[in-house]
Order: sequence, then structure tokens, then C-alpha cells
Amino acid sequence: MSILEVRNLCKNFGEMAVIRNLSFTVNQGEVSSIIGPNGAGKTTLFNLCTGHFRCTSGQIIYKGKRIERLSRDKRVKMGIGRAFQIVNVFPELTVFENIRIPVISHFGMSMNFYRNSKTLGRLNEKVLIILENIGILDKKDHIAAELDHGDMKLLDIALALALEPEILFLDEPTAGMTPDERKRIIDFIKKVCKAKNITLILIEHDMDMVFAISEKIRVLNYGELLAEGTPEEISQNPMVLKAYLGDGTDYYAFCDKN
Repeated sequence: MSILEVRNLCKNFGEMAVIRNLSFTVNQGEVSSIIGPNGAGKTTLFNLCTGHFRCTSGQIIYKGKRIERLSRDKRVKMGIGRAFQIVNVFPELTVFENIRIPVISHFGMSMNFYRNSKTLGRLNEKVLIILENIGILDKKDHIAAELDHGDMKLLDIALALALEPEILFLDEPTAGMTPDERKRIIDFIKKVCKAKNITLILIEHDMDMVFAISEKIRVLNYGELLAEGTPEEISQNPMVLKAYLGDGTDYYAFCDKN
């Protein structure tokens, strides 16, 4: 059963076409990656799906409803989450306070509700559960700006998860991380998506992560869908190899690497 459909999507900036007649379908619960050379249109596609950009033409259908003209806020309320390539936390607040903000937002509560001790207790309990699930409960009282890069990225993803999305867009979640940090992020993403049945779409340049986590991979090139398939199918697709590495590609070396 599909959760997201992109139909004949186009995005122009002036006379430059960045997304060109793009169509694909994402199934409920699917874990997939969008890959492609620099400038292929990956982040622009995310911006279109999450409401940061308006499309030039085409349709974006979420759970059977067209959303391409809806605001970002309305899409979030419908269950569409996003974490950015650049960490987007509140650096001056504690880890706990960072997570409590989207929890309050998700339940539609104003700050006046803090006067109700029962409501406050339920909110705090939910925040603690989220922090435990992402593995940084022991850092709940730390100022976010003092976290190392790996924990900062986990906090950023947790901010998106606190809104309980049904589909989550992650833009390069392991950028700038050490191998150990990347493994931690991969394990966390797998665990959460499976437990919550979250549909995941990620942009990632780390091919080890892409092939380790993805059930389906979609390849963009110059704003068009070049190929889609399982990791095995993509690793053996000559058009994909050419788009990434050009003519003269060492085909078997690429396959062995990925």
C-alpha cells in the first residue's frame, strides 16, 4: 500500500529545471534512499515533499491526498517529518528541553499548560521515553551545544521523531561522522523505523549506509529518475555506474565496494 506518490513533478528556478517530470511511489513502511551525483536534485525533491518549496507543476500525493500546495505546518500535522543536513537544534537549551518543545507542539498545547501538574508529568514522561529510545537519556540535562557531533545528530533526528511522523525525510544523517558514529546512527534508524513502522526516505552520500539500510534505492540524475530498485539491482545497473563515475568505470570495483 502506497503512502507517497510523486507524479510528473517539476521544479524550475527561473529558466533552470532542477526537477524534471519526476514520478515514483513509496510504499507504507518502506526504508529507501535517494542517491545521485551532486546537483541531481535530491535536496530540492525533499524540499518539495516537505513544503519548503512549491513545485512548478505536478502532484505530490500523501495517503491519497494531494499536498503540493499545503504549508509545511499542515504537512507536519499530517505526519510528514524532516531532519536536515545541518543540525537544527536549540543550542542554548538542554537536551530535555529541546525534545519537550516538539512534544508540546504535537499535542497542541500552549505554555500555559505547564500550570497543570498532571499534564506536565505526562509530557515529561514522554520526553524521557524518547531520550531513552535514542540512547542519550544520560545527557538529558546537558546543554545541546555541548554535545559531540554524533549525539547532536541523534538529538536532531529525535526532534523530528517527537512529532510522531508516519514518513520521515532524513538529509545526510551521517555527514561528518566517524565510522563508529555512523554505525550508531544506522542502528538507531533501523530500530526506530521497525518499532514505529515509519516510512523512511533518506539522502545519503555514504554508500555503505545506503546499501546497509535501504530496501529500495532511487537514483536521480539532472532531476530525473535514472533508476530504482533493490540495492543489488542498483549496484549492477550500468547507467547508475556511468552517472556516478563516468565512462571507463571499474564496474566490479564499484560493486565490490557497495
